[in-house]
Amino acid sequence: MKKVILLLTTILFLTGCSGGKTLDVFSFDARTKDIALENVVLISNGESIYVQPTYQLFWIKPLGSKELTPIKSAGFELYNEDKEIFYSQTISESHYDFLDTRQYPLEGDLAGTVFDYNGIEDGKKIYVRFSYEKDQIPVEEEIEVVLQRQ
Repeated sequence: MKKVILLLTTILFLTGCSGGKTLDVFSFDARTKDIALENVVLISNGESIYVQPTYQLFWIKPLGSKELTPIKSAGFELYNEDKEIFYSQTISESHYDFLDTRQYPLEGDLAGTVFDYNGIEDGKKIYVRFSYEKDQIPVEEEIEVVLQRQ
């Protein structure tokens, strides 16, 4: 419920700032076998983009595994179809020594980030590149996401 209220407030704020332009809302998830990024919300007016900081980034605990070292921090970057980066975030371990923002939310305010960018459109591809360390080995994985207007 808190996320819905925040989303509606954000949309109303951006509508006031957009000068009558249409706002497009996109939401997506991306995951690998080790980590997941869920509830990413991007709001675009065609010239600017707002990244709502209610996403969740967490380590996927393997079933029956006792020996694996949990992923303690991870970064993700969002790229357009031309592989140009337009957003980047790194999140460190949570309270209980592993990465899980579902139960231990990001600290700070939920103001979000607004920046000039006009590459967010319905049907366009973006790429999510994850960077993290697993068993003391750096790992980078990339996931393709096709944006769909909500």
